[in-house]
Amino acid sequence: MMNRLWGDYFYNPATKTWQTSPEVKDSSQKLKRAFVSFVIEPICKLAKACFDNDKEVMNKILESVEVVLTEKEREKTGKDLVKVVMSKWLNCGDTILDMVVMHLPSPKQAQ
Repeated sequence: MMNRLWGDYFYNPATKTWQTSPEVKDSSQKLKRAFVSFVIEPICKLAKACFDNDKEVMNKILESVEVVLTEKEREKTGKDLVKVVMSKWLNCGDTILDMVVMHLPSPKQAQ
């Protein structure tokens, strides 16, 4: 799936297939890129639910991504809630460390 997130790949949820063009047969509808569908939209949807204080949508998304908030954290609203949720879900430090480990060569190879 990681290879399909980058480049010209489009997921068609109706047929549950991958395509290399955004056009859908027998429809004027255009598909979104895989990165937008699977990465950007869930992040935006969760942030919007936090800002709008839509607890039902927020709880559903948090449950699906296995993020647990304390009662004190759930009481927050708006920007404070978004900060807490995003820091628990997409921890910046862990993410950067993972990217360094995966993409930088070892010091021995780099020399």
